[in-house]
Amino acid sequence: MNELNRPPLVTIVMPVLNEGAYIDIGIQAIFSQKYPADRLEILIVDGGSKDDTVERANAIARRDSRVRVITQGFLNCPEAMNLGISLAKGKYVAKVDGHGYVNDAFIASGVTALESDPSVHCVGGVIIPVGDAPSAKANRIARFSRFGVGGSVYTLRPKVQFVESVQCGLYRRDALMAVGNFDPGLQFGEDEEVNYRICRAGGRILYHPDMTFTYNIRPTVMGLFRQYRNYGMARVKVVRKFPAFLKIKHIIPALMVLAMLLSPVFLLMPGVYRMVAAHGTKKNNT
Repeated sequence: MNELNRPPLVTIVMPVLNEGAYIDIGIQAIFSQKYPADRLEILIVDGGSKDDTVERANAIARRDSRVRVITQGFLNCPEAMNLGISLAKGKYVAKVDGHGYVNDAFIASGVTALESDPSVHCVGGVIIPVGDAPSAKANRIARFSRFGVGGSVYTLRPKVQFVESVQCGLYRRDALMAVGNFDPGLQFGEDEEVNYRICRAGGRILYHPDMTFTYNIRPTVMGLFRQYRNYGMARVKVVRKFPAFLKIKHIIPALMVLAMLLSPVFLLMPGVYRMVAAHGTKKNNT
C-alpha cells in the first residue's frame, strides 16, 4: 500500500502505577483493535510502581515490538502522559488509563471521526465502570447519577455529539502540543482541564458512543470518597486558573450534600420549614 494511503499511525499512551492486576487485560484490548496492527504504537509509562506492573509490561514488550515500556521514577498521570506524547510518533495519541480497557472499535471509530472533521481535536466515548462488590455497585450508581456527578460524560445520551470534555480520549497530537499538553500540576482532573484549553483554542471535543472505556471501579466507599475529594481539590485548582470553567453542574453534587446535611435543621425548626415550603408553593403557582 502506498504510504500516503496508509491509515495514520496512532500512539496509545498508557500511564500506569501499580496496575499489575489489570495491565495484561488492558494491553490485550489494544492488541484486539479493529485497526491495522502495524499502525499502532503502545507506550506504557510507569509512574513508579511497587508491584509487578513493570515486569508484566516488559514481558509483553519482549513479545511484541509495538510495545515500549518507559520508566523514569515517580510520575503522576499528566507527567506520564506528557512524557509519552513527547516520544510518540503517531499523528494521533490515545490516553488509555491502566486501570481499565478499551473496546475493539475504540481506535478505528476515533480515527474515523478525527479524519472526517479537522475541527475535532479530541474524541472519546462511553465510560463503563465495573465491580462486583456491593460498595462498587453503589459507587457505579452514584457516578451515573446527576446528583452524583452533576451532569458529565457518565450521563450523556448514547449519540454522537459535541461536548465540553471526555475521559480517556483520542487526540490530535499537534493540537495537544499546541495547548501545552496536560497540566503536570494536576494529579486528578487532568482530562477536563486540557480539554477546556483545547476548546478555548478553537478545537472541538466529540463524544462517540461506539467508543467505550471500561474501568475497574473503586471497591470501597472510602476509596470513592478519596477519589472525589481529589477530583474536588483538582477542580478548585482549575477554577483558580480559569474562573470561567466553573458551571452550575460542577456544584450540583455539593448542593445536594449540603441540602441533606441541613435537612435535620429544617425539621427542628418548623417555622423555617413552613416559610421555605410556602415560598416554594407560591413560586409554583406563579
